Amino acid sequence: MQNIYRKRKGGFWYIDKTIQGYGRLYESLRTKDKTEAERRAIIRLAEIEKQTVYGQKKVITFGEAVYMYVRDYGHKKSIDDDLSSLKMIIPHIEQLTLEQVHETRLRPIKAELLKTRKASTVNRCIAVVLVIMKHCVRTWRDELDRPYLDVIPHIEKIPEQDKKPAQVLTAMQLIALYNELNDDYRDFVLFALHTGLREKTQCRLRWSELYSEEGAQFFWVNPENMKSGRPFYCVLNSVAAGIVNDRRGNGSEYIFPSVRGGAYWKFNGKHFNNARVRAGLKGIVTWHSFRAMFATNLRRIGVSEEDRKTLLDHSGSVTSHYSVPQIMYLRNIVERLADEYPIR
Repeated sequence: MQNIYRKRKGGFWYIDKTIQGYGRLYESLRTKDKTEAERRAIIRLAEIEKQTVYGQKKVITFGEAVYMYVRDYGHKKSIDDDLSSLKMIIPHIEQLTLEQVHETRLRPIKAELLKTRKASTVNRCIAVVLVIMKHCVRTWRDELDRPYLDVIPHIEKIPEQDKKPAQVLTAMQLIALYNELNDDYRDFVLFALHTGLREKTQCRLRWSELYSEEGAQFFWVNPENMKSGRPFYCVLNSVAAGIVNDRRGNGSEYIFPSVRGGAYWKFNGKHFNNARVRAGLKGIVTWHSFRAMFATNLRRIGVSEEDRKTLLDHSGSVTSHYSVPQIMYLRNIVERLADEYPIR
C-alpha cells in the first residue's frame, strides 16, 4: 500500500498522505507489523472520507476523551481526585462512543456501583464524566474544526439519602481511636484537631510555608492547596507548633511526608481505616470529624462566628498578605484549645 512507511527509529509504521478537502494526514499507525499497518491505514482513510465527503463527525470513545482531558487539564489541583473517581466507571464505558454515554446506558451501571459505594461517591464520578462530555461539546474539535459531540447528555445524579454530616467524637471515642494509631498518625490527628485544616491541605503543608512572628508560628498556605482557592494563614497553638517543631529535619519538603518522603494523597487510608475498625468506630469517624470537632470546640468556648469563619477559611474574603496583629489575635484564640482534648 502506498503512502505508508516504516521509521527506522522505533520500527513503527506511519501514514503520510494529502487528502482533498482534508489536508495532510501524517500520523503513526501504532504498529510494527506491515499487514496490520495497511489494515489500520484503510480504516483511517475510510473515517476521513466519511467526514469530508458525507459530513460525519469523527467518532471517538470515552476512553479517548479521558486521554484528552488528562492531556489538557493534568495541571488541575483536583486531577488526582478526578482520576480516582473515574476508575470505578472507566471499565464500564471506556470503549463506548461519546454518543453512547447517556442516562439510559449509565442507569444500570450506577445501580451496580451503589452496591459497594455511597451515592455521594458515585455522584462525584458522574460529575467528572459530565465535565469531560462538556469539553467534547465546547472545547475540543476534530480535524475539520467540528465538536466531537453536539449536546451534553443529561445524566441524573443519585439522591444522597445515605449522606451523613461529620460526627463529633466523644472523649472516650477519641481516646479509643488514638490508642490504635501509630506515632505518625497520632501527630496527624492532633494537628487536625488543633488547626481544623482540611485533609488535603494538611497533606501538602510545606516547610517553605512556615513563618514565625513575635513567637507565633503559622503557615501561609498556597491558594492552590486550599479548597477555596484563596491564600490562608493557619495559626498554630502550642500543641500544633510542638508537633511541627518535633518534625524538623525530617528530610522532606513536607511537614507530614509519606514513607517515601513525598506528600500523602490522603490520610484516610489503610492504617486509619484499620484503626477505626479496631476502635469500633467504623462508619462513625472520618477525617472530616476532626475539623468538625475543631469548629465545635471553638463555638463551645465562645469564639464569635466571624472568627470561627476566619479560622476555618469560611469567611469568603481574599487576603493577599498577613497581618501580625491578626496573627497574634488568632493565636490567642486557638491557644484556648490547647487543653480542650483528652489526648496530647
